[in-house]
Amino acid sequence: GAKDVCSMGLEIVLIVGGGFALGSAVALSGLGEMMAQWFSRVVGGLPLWLILFFSVTFFLVLTEFTTNTATALTFFPVLISIACAVGVDPRQLMAPCALATSGAFMFPIATPPNLIVFSTGRVGLGTMALRGFFLNVLTSLLLVLGGLFFVPRVLQKAEDNGWVDRGCASMMSNDR
Repeated sequence: GAKDVCSMGLEIVLIVGGGFALGSAVALSGLGEMMAQWFSRVVGGLPLWLILFFSVTFFLVLTEFTTNTATALTFFPVLISIACAVGVDPRQLMAPCALATSGAFMFPIATPPNLIVFSTGRVGLGTMALRGFFLNVLTSLLLVLGGLFFVPRVLQKAEDNGWVDRGCASMMSNDR
């Protein structure tokens, strides 16, 4: 309740506020767009499993330092463009990456549950970072496997329903 909010340490308020400020700065400064262009060049032309691996890992690492909302808003349009360029349903990239934005475990700013655990004072930053690293590796592997094998079965394969051809054409025309 209110007593808990009042007893919250200043470091918690600064961490949350800093995360939102960093996310806004990335978007408003143009850094997000520059990073999106770089990321698109790095993964363009790779096989799907590598695109998924780099995408999921990129989202996990980035959301250690920025809010998941800022990460998703900045980079989902890039994922759509990449998916359309390689001829896969954009949802096959976006679903694992959406989960990755909430799966960062190394630092207090990454997700609200991390912040709650850190604010108890029972888990130090070093312990959180080390154990979080291993959780991030496991999360990355599971999300890549899910993106390759689970997502296509849930969402119907793009080549069976023609969504990529219709969807990408309309998305690309709306971007211009």
